[in-house]
Amino acid sequence: MAIAIHNHIHIANMPSATPVIPSQQTAIVAEGAGQLSIYHDAPVPALQPDVALVKTAAVAINPVDAKMLDYS
Repeated sequence: MAIAIHNHIHIANMPSATPVIPSQQTAIVAEGAGQLSIYHDAPVPALQPDVALVKTAAVAINPVDAKMLDYS
């Protein structure tokens, strides 16, 4: 399981500019029961035609939820 923290999409100042999708992102990854890791070089998955990539501004996780992580 990976949760994207932020994706950097660089768009020129022109409305008609085509966004450049990054190849890497920062992600919180569930490594096991109660163990979360942060990866700053997680790959951005290939997008399907019916999927949107959203730039995340902020992410929060409840510490109790992280400690109780057991995939249930």
